[in-house]
Amino acid sequence: MLDIRWIRDHAAEVQEAAKKKGIDVSVEECLRKDDHRKELLREVEGMRNLRNEGSSQVAGLLQAGKVEEAEQSKTELKLLNGKIADISQKLDQVNNELERLMMLIPNVPSPDTPEGSSDADNIEIRRWGAQPEWQFEPLDHVDLGIRHDMIDIPRGVKVGGSRSYYLKGIGLLLHRAVQQLALDLLLEHGFTPFDVPLMVREETMVNTGFFRLDGIRLTQYKMNRYGWLGRPRYRLYHITGRDR
Repeated sequence: MLDIRWIRDHAAEVQEAAKKKGIDVSVEECLRKDDHRKELLREVEGMRNLRNEGSSQVAGLLQAGKVEEAEQSKTELKLLNGKIADISQKLDQVNNELERLMMLIPNVPSPDTPEGSSDADNIEIRRWGAQPEWQFEPLDHVDLGIRHDMIDIPRGVKVGGSRSYYLKGIGLLLHRAVQQLALDLLLEHGFTPFDVPLMVREETMVNTGFFRLDGIRLTQYKMNRYGWLGRPRYRLYHITGRDR
């Protein structure tokens, strides 16, 4: 997802990218939703500040023995709470609409990327080696994978949906060999590999059976707090190497 500030600064470029990629999205509408979101956010935050001030005022009035004035302020606060709830609901709706549009905003392709509507418009850059010729009809990778028991498509589709598959046996070993080749090439060019900590939300740990027995944490995890763009904060957990 692109940063909304970058989209705003490159609106025409992003809209042109969407047009080239055949994505029906209006960058202008996306920016209008963002403006509306900011207005509602400012409004609801201002009302929350008034509510905080009003609550302090009520406490002061009660301490001063001004019960009637305190009750009047409580009534006003109830009305204010209703307005806050209404605006918060509108803000949630605008956030959802904005997120839907943001998910449609495409990355901007590089200037040298050829334009086209299908793989038939691809431009061949170079070839390596001589193209073999066979005296028989060659099989594609799917047919070869099934014939040699390297791939299980029905089970993959059942678990992961369309276009999913299981690699097994020699199929997985070939896949790992290609990954290792890529890693070896990166090492030759001076890159340093890392195995980094993984952070997941609490529901992920619960749904995979790590947090059981009435919430008792059976394994030690580092906890952190995370917030983004004023959204609700999530509790994150660090997965140690032995739990991956």
